Amino acid sequence: MSTPQKTIYLLPGELTVVRNHETVWTLLGSCVSIIFHHARTHQSVMCHAQLPEPRGSFSCRDSCPHPCDREEKDEFKFVTCSFKYMWAHFEQQCIPGWQLEVGLYGGASIFGNEALSLRVGEKNLDTAKHLLQRHYLQVHSEHIGGTQPRKLLHDSYTGKTTLTVS
Repeated sequence: MSTPQKTIYLLPGELTVVRNHETVWTLLGSCVSIIFHHARTHQSVMCHAQLPEPRGSFSCRDSCPHPCDREEKDEFKFVTCSFKYMWAHFEQQCIPGWQLEVGLYGGASIFGNEALSLRVGEKNLDTAKHLLQRHYLQVHSEHIGGTQPRKLLHDSYTGKTTLTVS
């Protein structure tokens, strides 16, 4: 086994592509992290999405000809836009979805009062699950819901994600 050479901290609203010997860590509350890992190429794409989908003038929906091909700086804060970018990344390399190991994490209700939190975590999870099902992707590893924040550490070489619940 190889030791990771680089560690990346993934902030809310960010997405990263990592290869070979890189590790990504992030902290999740109501946000969700979707991870696509391709074992043969030792590459992963991981997002830290804050909201289910965009509203208003910025829209990244099914009708987008090129997912997330915009000047919008907050595109990856949305589950829909992050997913589309992640899917396109592997599609461009002719890597089929059945070869991907998928992880889904987060979506907690950390505020306690559902009325105050507007069920953002639940909505994020619903959106992520819908997209995964629509693309016939099976989740290999998940830790979702609940009321506790999570710390994730993902190794792009092994595809292993280590989880700590706070």
